[in-house]
Amino acid sequence: VSLSKCGRNEEALAWFDKALAENPRDYAALRQKGVSYSMLGKLDKAVECYDKALEINPANSAALINKARTLIELQDYKAAVAVYDLLIASDPNNPYHLLEKAIALGKLGRPAEAADAVNQAYGLANPTETLRRGKTYWLKRLGLDAERHRDTKTGRPRSDAGGEYGYIARVMEKTWEIFREDIRSFRKQIE
Repeated sequence: VSLSKCGRNEEALAWFDKALAENPRDYAALRQKGVSYSMLGKLDKAVECYDKALEINPANSAALINKARTLIELQDYKAAVAVYDLLIASDPNNPYHLLEKAIALGKLGRPAEAADAVNQAYGLANPTETLRRGKTYWLKRLGLDAERHRDTKTGRPRSDAGGEYGYIARVMEKTWEIFREDIRSFRKQIE
């Protein structure tokens, strides 16, 4: 894990293999091996590791989260939605599972379902202040026009006025775009 965090994922893979030779049912080692493969851009191998970890421990939420995010990177949005459904069933009060599911639904061209997932996330009890004020951000990130997605009962738009959060959200989105390119560049350099 330390080697992986230092960006030395090829070396980390060798050590995960050693750990798994000692205990082939070490689902944490399998999950972390998947992370190293992911960092190397070997996404299919990462998913294989997550699947093996989940065979041993189906309730391993970290492996499910990693698998779902990797499936989104692989643009297998339908499979990602199925994994997020498992996460939501096991942890129904985590709004981020719903929000990430909304991304996959948006990529599948299912905007109404994506908006519903965002609304479900914001309907959970005790959202953080940042989460509460960011609904407009999530709808915009999904490419949804908040005004077109109105609550059928009240007729009001299904979004909050984001206020100053709109500016912060744009900065965060741009930062994420830059970060994604850095990761891709880093993976290419490693390969």
